[in-house]
Amino acid sequence: MFGFKFTNGFAVAHESNPPVYFSIEDNTLFQNSITLGRNNFEKVNRITTFTGQAFKIPDDAIPILVFSENFVNKLPDTAWVFHENTVQYDVNGWSQVAYKNHGKGKVVAIGEAAMFSAQLAGPNKVKMGMNNEMAQENYQLLLNVIHWLDGKLE
Repeated sequence: MFGFKFTNGFAVAHESNPPVYFSIEDNTLFQNSITLGRNNFEKVNRITTFTGQAFKIPDDAIPILVFSENFVNKLPDTAWVFHENTVQYDVNGWSQVAYKNHGKGKVVAIGEAAMFSAQLAGPNKVKMGMNNEMAQENYQLLLNVIHWLDGKLE
C-alpha cells in the first residue's frame, strides 16, 4: 500500500556473520532528518543490526540503512534452513530502514526487529539488540524515528 516491496527472505553478508554495521563513513547509513536528529547529541553515525530483511523503497521514500554490494537476500523454503539450492540474489542498494510522508501521515519501514530490542540469544546468552556493546547508537535512532513520527523532529 505504501510502495515498499518486501520479500520473505534474510539479508546476509557474503563474508561475515551478524552483527552488521551501517555507518555514515561507508555510505550505508544515510544522513537525513532522522539520522541528524535535532542537535549534535542526537546525530547517529553507526547502527548495528543482527539479521532481518532487505526491501525496495518507493521513489518518494528516504533511505536510512542501505545494503552494499556485500549482501545477498536468501529466500529459504524453511525459515533459517539454508542449503546449496536456496534462492539468493544481490540486494545492493536495497534498504533495511526507510521513511516517507504519506498523505497527512508518516510511514517508517523497518526490516529488522532485533536492532530495537534487548535480547539474550542462544544457550550462551549473547547480547543482541540495544544491549549489545556494538549497538551504542541504536537507541538514538529509535528515539529519532519516534520524534519524526510525533512531529518533534523535522
